[in-house]
Amino acid sequence: MSIKKKQFLTVREVADRWQRPDRWVAEQASLGKVRGIKIGGVWRFDPDDIEAYEDGRKTGYRIELATRAHSRRMKQKNASA
Repeated sequence: MSIKKKQFLTVREVADRWQRPDRWVAEQASLGKVRGIKIGGVWRFDPDDIEAYEDGRKTGYRIELATRAHSRRMKQKNASA
């Protein structure tokens, strides 16, 4: 049985794809607007998540990501209170 490695996109790759600055992509990930994970302090993005985000942008359907981001902000707010 072989394990297939998942290839993640870098901030630069997503930024090039969206024609946005690297900093903007990292900021959107930090805010929870774009799903990503930090590996060793560096943002990485699953191509499937990026495609889902793009599809959501086209249709206006981003409820799941928005709800998750709101939940994360509320947890952070309550933890600092």
